[in-house]
Amino acid sequence: MVQYATPKASCQHSDGHTHHSQPAKFHIGNNFALLRYNPSVDADHFKKRLDLGISLKDGGPDIALLFLAMKLNTLPPPPGSEIHGAIYSSAKRFLATLEASGVVSFAYLQAMTLIAVYEYSHSIYPAAWMTVGACARLAELLGISPGKDTMKILSPVTTWTELEERRRVWWAIYILDRTISLGSRRRFCFPDPADTDVLPVDDDTWDLGDVASIIYNPVTTPFFTPVSPFSRLCQSAMFISRATVCRSDSTQTGLADHMTAVVSLTEDLSTFSSILAEERDTSSTDGYLRLLAPQCLTWSALFLLLDNYCCPEKLSNEPGYTTSGNAKGPDELAAQIQATLVVRNISDQAHRQTTNVMDIISTQLRSDQMGKLSPFLLDALYCSMVTFQWIYREGGDEKAKGQLADIETCMGMLSGRWKLASEYLALNGIYRDGGNT
Repeated sequence: MVQYATPKASCQHSDGHTHHSQPAKFHIGNNFALLRYNPSVDADHFKKRLDLGISLKDGGPDIALLFLAMKLNTLPPPPGSEIHGAIYSSAKRFLATLEASGVVSFAYLQAMTLIAVYEYSHSIYPAAWMTVGACARLAELLGISPGKDTMKILSPVTTWTELEERRRVWWAIYILDRTISLGSRRRFCFPDPADTDVLPVDDDTWDLGDVASIIYNPVTTPFFTPVSPFSRLCQSAMFISRATVCRSDSTQTGLADHMTAVVSLTEDLSTFSSILAEERDTSSTDGYLRLLAPQCLTWSALFLLLDNYCCPEKLSNEPGYTTSGNAKGPDELAAQIQATLVVRNISDQAHRQTTNVMDIISTQLRSDQMGKLSPFLLDALYCSMVTFQWIYREGGDEKAKGQLADIETCMGMLSGRWKLASEYLALNGIYRDGGNT
């Protein structure tokens, strides 16, 4: 068996308390804290636990793996065409070794979730798909799924903070599962929450451990109820589920009922998108960047829902441009007009946000702060690029051509942090040159 050195996260002193190295605290506070979009490990909370020695005083290799996964997510992509950096390869070997050793722990699940985030962000497939599936299985094994009668391997929680941490990791896996499935349209690994399940609490409340300010909102909470950016991200992921179900129902229900469902869901998504836009535009720069991720996932859900209805041809319910050979009926023709307007509108909105993002990158973010920008932006930006390509190629719209160029420039900037952006640019190039996405 390959032996791995386990980093010393702490040392035991004669007073019985665990004292952690200052470099470890500095790393968490000054690097991982930049990744505010990532909900599975909170930097401020983790620093507090380091200070108190909670859960780490007897830390084993799973804690070391968690530190490694945290570091991994603060790093830029490997240079050039290299896919696997040294730290990623080490983390994957470490993960496999602990699995083979029968390690089952919450810290191991957190580490696995962070590795899945990295794989998605840098377009490492099929690893990202497989890792998220493993996260789903381990979450069920540990019994952290909300409201589920599953095997309970973990010890009962003793504090509200621990309970909320478990809930947030469950939601992190849920969001990843929905996001990773966007492009491939493959089946989800994780179940949807029940109506009685709750969204995560306010991010600042959890960071501070402010028990007096805890307010839980069920997943059925109306859109206009103010919730935290992470809860907004959860809501946008649930919309991806609804869009996927609505698409699949096209072969299960009558045409009239299906078109009614599409129109209704489009209205819900558009309303939610408008609420996010209002919250985003009245926030600080940090709040703006954190709300941009749920905004983009909401646009992704709209693209997913309406994609097939924009084309004059009647398409089959498959990825790509595959015609069904049938003529559209009156309801479908009306849906085509509406879908085209909505898709163009959200593409215009995405373009406006890319110009804002480029301004922020140019004036406010250092190169080592690019982690404040979420990789969950990228699918919607890619869909917008494809939309502008389509509009320009069909009608020679010069405005669309200019908007496309702006988004390509923004994606080029983001590719310095997320390799997935480079992959989307490459796909866009294939489409531009006459290929098929």
